[in-house]
Amino acid sequence: MPREGGGAPTASGGKLVTAATPPVHTYHLGLWFNSPDDAAAAGCPNTVTPFNGDYTAGIQVLNTSNFPDDQGPLRRDRPTIRSR
Repeated sequence: MPREGGGAPTASGGKLVTAATPPVHTYHLGLWFNSPDDAAAAGCPNTVTPFNGDYTAGIQVLNTSNFPDDQGPLRRDRPTIRSR
C-alpha cells in the first residue's frame, strides 16, 4: 500500500498516512536482525525495533557510521578474482 511521506504508518480517517521525515544520506550501512527471535537466537537482546517491513525487527547488528566515509569495515573485504 503506498504511503504519503516517510516513517511508520499511522491510521488517519481510514487512510494510511506516514509522518514526513528529513532526507537521509546513504554513505553508511546499518543492518538489523529481521526479528527479535533471530536476535535472541544469536545471544542478543530480543528488543523490537521498527526497521523492517512490518516494524518488528530485532536490534541493529552492524552500523558503519563510526567509520570515515571511505574507511568502513566492508572496505577490508575485497573479492578475489580468479582467472579461468
